[in-house]
Amino acid sequence: MDPSPAIILVDRESKTPSGLVEILEHAGYTISVAHNGSEALSKLRRHHAAMILTPYALPDMDGDRFCREVRTMPHVTPVPVIMFSPINGTPKEHAELLAAGADGYIP
Repeated sequence: MDPSPAIILVDRESKTPSGLVEILEHAGYTISVAHNGSEALSKLRRHHAAMILTPYALPDMDGDRFCREVRTMPHVTPVPVIMFSPINGTPKEHAELLAAGADGYIP
């Protein structure tokens, strides 16, 4: 039996709604929580992830740097990076998330 696909969830302040984790686990994903960008990158080096969910602003780096680090990691299969955007974010802010290297965003 194949292992469940993993999602690295960056939750900088333990504020991710518990419902999100439950929904993803119910869909068959294994969730690995990181509290900053460096921890997420370390997890990605050790284990393949099907996706990374992260806010743009992290305690130790911004989304631009995080995406650059993910995209240039040697021996890592390309992984989609989905960023959380501000609820009241403007179309320009959403475009900036994509320009930073994100594959998508969640308002």
